[in-house]
Amino acid sequence: MSRRRRHAALEGLPLPEPGAAPGSTLAWRLEVRRTRWSIGAVVVLLLFLVPLLMLAVLLAAVTLVGLLIPHFRRKIVGRFRAARSPVRVELDRHPLVPGEAFAGTVLFKRPRPLERLVVALVCDEEVRYRQGTDTRTEEHRVHDEVLLERGAAMDDGGVPGPAGAVAVPRVDFEAALPADAMHSFEAQHNELRWAIEVRRTFPGTSEVKEPVAMQVYPFAVAERLVAEMAGGAPSAGAAR
Repeated sequence: MSRRRRHAALEGLPLPEPGAAPGSTLAWRLEVRRTRWSIGAVVVLLLFLVPLLMLAVLLAAVTLVGLLIPHFRRKIVGRFRAARSPVRVELDRHPLVPGEAFAGTVLFKRPRPLERLVVALVCDEEVRYRQGTDTRTEEHRVHDEVLLERGAAMDDGGVPGPAGAVAVPRVDFEAALPADAMHSFEAQHNELRWAIEVRRTFPGTSEVKEPVAMQVYPFAVAERLVAEMAGGAPSAGAAR
């Protein structure tokens, strides 16, 4: 049977299309048949997957909120209560020099009940430097000395509050700077800051830290300042 008669005979049969195209090396290049998704199958798959994805996102959001909200709530409430009861620190002398002893008082305007109160002498060093095109800042605490610490059983004439917390109107403390302490300074790339840091924990909140800056001068600068204020020779206390 000739090829023409064979093709004529095949044309009447219910056969699929050859599905081939001219090849680059041989006569015919067979086509790769790919699975085609029907619209119905895609819709069913989406209806199945979308609720699962939404449920997973919801569970992740609930977990995240459950972990973060209490933490942020305690911090925000603590800051709010601290703002309602401002802190004022007073010293018997200022500025100070390394090795000098001093006394101080922390006063609270509109005192609120506290679960814990800490007064500390702190010194922070800040370093600024360039890394490529960015300016980076690093801060290190080089001195942290607790001067006073009170718990819920504070007995400074305070007013009892909820859960045993006490509202204290003032606290007194004594301290001395280290003899080898570095004086305060501020330069282009470095800064050294001394402060009295008041740390308060209100009932049901996180600790709130409030540093109140103070100045520590070198001996020579403090001596000259005292002399200028006195209008005479440097005092013996400043010379020490």
